[in-house]
Amino acid sequence: MNNTANESLVNTEEQIQADFNGPYSARVHLIGRSTMLIALVLSFMPIAYLYFVKGYQAPVHIYVTVTATLFALCIGMWITEPLIYYPMLGAAATAKMCVCRFRSRC
Repeated sequence: MNNTANESLVNTEEQIQADFNGPYSARVHLIGRSTMLIALVLSFMPIAYLYFVKGYQAPVHIYVTVTATLFALCIGMWITEPLIYYPMLGAAATAKMCVCRFRSRC
């Protein structure tokens, strides 16, 4: 009788693992990619507004310099945060942390 209970427990754990690796993870990654794409587009909206609506224009090298500077400042964080947080929190919590972090900068 004890073996039957253990077998059902193993089947349940296997089913949970299959569900997690299947539709749940796929949905979490879809939401994560979507929100990151939205954040990418929205991060360029102030520049687009100033350039197209207000007509403020700077030389192209200024835009390139600012982009390179931001990249140099943030590359360490972009590389290390997923490596540090993902193993502890998993995909869903890591995506939520990134969304909250972007929202707090607004």
